[in-house]
Amino acid sequence: MPYKDPEKRKAYIKEYMKQNPEKFAKAAKKWEAKNPGHNKKRALKYSRSEHGRRKQRDYMLKNAYDITVDEYDLMFENQDGNCAICNQPEVVRSQSGRVISLAVDHDHSNGRVRGLLCARCNTVLGHTDDNLELLCKMMEYLYEYRS
Repeated sequence: MPYKDPEKRKAYIKEYMKQNPEKFAKAAKKWEAKNPGHNKKRALKYSRSEHGRRKQRDYMLKNAYDITVDEYDLMFENQDGNCAICNQPEVVRSQSGRVISLAVDHDHSNGRVRGLLCARCNTVLGHTDDNLELLCKMMEYLYEYRS
């Protein structure tokens, strides 16, 4: 893998898959031949179970941020289930109606995890690209036009 940064790695893989669909189709057929007992319905049922979702989440967190579900849960507990910035619980819901998990905030330059954020704070921080000068200018702007 040429990139350590999770975003760059995802973009690279997506582009590689787009340019080489035959390689992925071949790999899928090879995997299915090696795993003849694999049952797609059973696998789908497992992936929707609590244990399956936890394992999937653990894999995603480990891959993207190098933390485990247990480490995420400890951070969540230490923050009392609230956003590290606004100190409010997450309110955004998924299409199925479940409240989404707090986002893992990390420094894009070194990958270090900073805390868990609600969707609103994570979006604001993401749009500023961690630019402290821009954030200060935003604060000054809001103070200037405060009613």
